[in-house]
Amino acid sequence: MPTIQPLSLVERDYLAAFGVTAVCTSRTGKVFTSENPCDASQVFWCKSTDARRVADLAQRNGDIVGAASRLQVQLTEHVKLIARVRERTGRIEAALQHTLKMFNQEYGGDGWRRRPRVCRSWTTKPRRRNCAGSSPRWSAGVDWLRNR
Repeated sequence: MPTIQPLSLVERDYLAAFGVTAVCTSRTGKVFTSENPCDASQVFWCKSTDARRVADLAQRNGDIVGAASRLQVQLTEHVKLIARVRERTGRIEAALQHTLKMFNQEYGGDGWRRRPRVCRSWTTKPRRRNCAGSSPRWSAGVDWLRNR
């Protein structure tokens, strides 16, 4: 039987946010629960609250689907669930990239540099290196500093 590849961090976070846990069968036949079922031979997903009960009942006979049907727990196959997760996380990533692009066009990059720099002394003392000699008003402020 083929083994399941490890999930990416994005996929694990997405599944954890929705409270979904895998009920797995290892290559040796042991039934266990996991949030990242790598190297499992058979994987089904269900609500985290039901996963331990299904695994405990399936451990006796090795039948995850039968245990879930006895407990009336809905299972989803690994391939179907991961396809949905990848499609939905892809949409989220695309929306974030679009939002970031719009934000950077508005505020990032050259947007900040186009605004004129104004030295304002009402909150801090005038700094000699930025404000000295730019206008008579500022030079008076620099003189005030020198005379202290």
